[in-house]
Amino acid sequence: MIDDLHRVGWKAFQDLCLAIAAEVLKRPIQSFLASNDGGRDGAFLGAWEGGEGFAAGKSTIQVKHFGNAAARLSLSHLAKELGKAKELAAQGLAGDYIVITNAGVSGAAEASICQAFEKSGVQRCRVFGGDWVAAQLRSRPSLRMLIPRIYNLADLGQFIDGRAYLQARHLLSAMGDDLRCFVTTDAHRRSVEALQDHRFVLLLGDPASGKSTIAAILSLGALDGGAEGAIRITSPEQLDRWNPDIRQVLWVDDAFGSNQVEAAKVDGWNSQLPMLRAVVKTGTSVIFTSRNYIWEGARRSLRTSQFPLLRESQVVIDVQGLSEIERAQILYNHIRMGNQPPEMRRRLKPFLAAAATGTNFLPETARRLGASEFTKCLEVTAEGVIDFVEHPLEFLREVIERLDRSSSAAIALIFLHGTRGVPSPIPESEALATVSRLTGIAASDIARSLEEMRGSLTLLVEHEEGDRWTFRHATIADAYSMIVAEGPEFVEIYLHGAKSERLLADVFCGRRSDAYGAKVRVPSALYGVLTRRLLDVPIDSVLHYFLAERCDEGFLRAFVEARPEIWQGLLRVQIPVADSNNIRLLARFKEIGLLSEENIETLVKEIRENTLEWFDASIFQDRHVRSLLPADEFDRLCADVKSEWLADLDASIDRMRGSYSSSDQSGMYRDFRDSIEAAAKYFSDDDALQAALPTALRRIDEMIYDDEDERPAQRRSETSRSSPKVSGALTEIFSDVDDE
Repeated sequence: MIDDLHRVGWKAFQDLCLAIAAEVLKRPIQSFLASNDGGRDGAFLGAWEGGEGFAAGKSTIQVKHFGNAAARLSLSHLAKELGKAKELAAQGLAGDYIVITNAGVSGAAEASICQAFEKSGVQRCRVFGGDWVAAQLRSRPSLRMLIPRIYNLADLGQFIDGRAYLQARHLLSAMGDDLRCFVTTDAHRRSVEALQDHRFVLLLGDPASGKSTIAAILSLGALDGGAEGAIRITSPEQLDRWNPDIRQVLWVDDAFGSNQVEAAKVDGWNSQLPMLRAVVKTGTSVIFTSRNYIWEGARRSLRTSQFPLLRESQVVIDVQGLSEIERAQILYNHIRMGNQPPEMRRRLKPFLAAAATGTNFLPETARRLGASEFTKCLEVTAEGVIDFVEHPLEFLREVIERLDRSSSAAIALIFLHGTRGVPSPIPESEALATVSRLTGIAASDIARSLEEMRGSLTLLVEHEEGDRWTFRHATIADAYSMIVAEGPEFVEIYLHGAKSERLLADVFCGRRSDAYGAKVRVPSALYGVLTRRLLDVPIDSVLHYFLAERCDEGFLRAFVEARPEIWQGLLRVQIPVADSNNIRLLARFKEIGLLSEENIETLVKEIRENTLEWFDASIFQDRHVRSLLPADEFDRLCADVKSEWLADLDASIDRMRGSYSSSDQSGMYRDFRDSIEAAAKYFSDDDALQAALPTALRRIDEMIYDDEDERPAQRRSETSRSSPKVSGALTEIFSDVDDE
């Protein structure tokens, strides 16, 4: 019930009351830390709307939360506040004094409280009990969106009906316990404002930063606010599911790719941006989510002028930017509402404030710390708890490794199905047959294990096409990927289920196992599986490196045949040539005979022009570049470099200084210096060059120093890592975390 406000915790209730006051009063609210609030939980400037004589001026809000549903507020509960109220009134900070509580308040109690506080010096006192708070929440959808945990305390049928009700239930089921423990942060508030102001918001953040949770809450709030349907799509082609005749909420998850930029999606959105403009104009709310690095790659190709809201209505969810109070409240909620027994909560309590300040703190890590399934091996010390927060993936891996065989098979089945999840009941499928064949576990045992892990590692999500089993969090797939990558018998599962970026980082084909990070050997019998997994991977420097350093001739020839577009732009090189993303791959192609004579002639021309025009010394430094040049071409280029750049170093320095420019002039001079040194090292037997070298290098150093002297001085300092300082306010938040 919405009246069960005793379940939200004191800090969350305080935030709830301040949000209600801001919404009702239409005034900016100032919140104070628990350990230094000066007697005020919150304050506002201005008069209460319809305030029956409340004077304009500074006011005080005092919040009292009770963990007992049957609690009744009396004057004795506020005895400590009377003295503070007198001081606040004397300072002009209590023109009126507002008490908000989740407890019941009788007429007699309200009269005695107001009389006592007005006698202490405040002009007017008002008391608002739990019934009043509940009434505000029932009547204001905008408040419920700002305080979304209310949806977990109430029957959705109180606010939403019809088809929207069923979709709201699906959203709630997909969030699991995330909503119950959700903390209203600045990113969430800005998201609500952006959607209300523009009917569009682009949520940007790192993995596990909470983008999907906020998007789900915004969708739920839009349904609560009158939208008649919610649609979750993953590609621009699905935009045709929009119905222009009704108000909807459209949630586009991972809009530009799930793990890296997907060019097809970017191109698709470019063609659909005019329609997206029409969608928003008709009253439908649109929510995009994307990882930060994917958006940075996509935005350069997006025609944002066709849909300016992509630039103007962004909210970046920065976990590192969460305030210490927000982090502590997130951790408090998960510990208090998780399944840890009181004794474990008592043992954890002294270390929680410090854990909330951890560099790698994530909401998902907080959830795991509150779940007994994840802390069986945790050393409950300051160092142990901090290590749990700072290295969440390692702890998660240990949990998965300790699972029994049927549970491990259940994890493998979800892993193979990817983000769509496993249909429930589990149907016969190639994935199920693969898991059963490799693990020896029957489908019935897998189904039982999925249910046993529900809420901790797995989640049963309501879906319009039927319920589906998914991972409780995406990082479970990352941890399981690490495990199967090291087991030769599970390579097939790994190839089918691992994210493409993990494949490119971890696997190697054939005997080329000397590459850094290579740990999963793919036998030739599975080359077809790997090729199919890489068909949609962007052709970029990561793929080039993988093909050049991790693959034998057999896989390379098969891959080139499967993806002939690999040749597009491959023969172009940049400055410096050694840094070109494609040089290693071109050298490898030449080694196995995949470069034609025409290809080689094109490369020779490009390398020659770059070397002589820009004095790029890559031919003297990089074996891959050198291997692309036939011996006679290499000798001819060396002779030309010597005559054009090295015969008269003073003239070459003047040429560089007078004819070339850069936004980083000193950086250009440093590169020039490095090139001279590399060439001089190659021509070590040239006595004239070696004699002129020291003077030339000193002259270039002077050019570098002169350029840097003209720049504003930059502060250079090293930041040392130290133990986080914990404030009293953080410690106060966890004061009742171990209560029964």
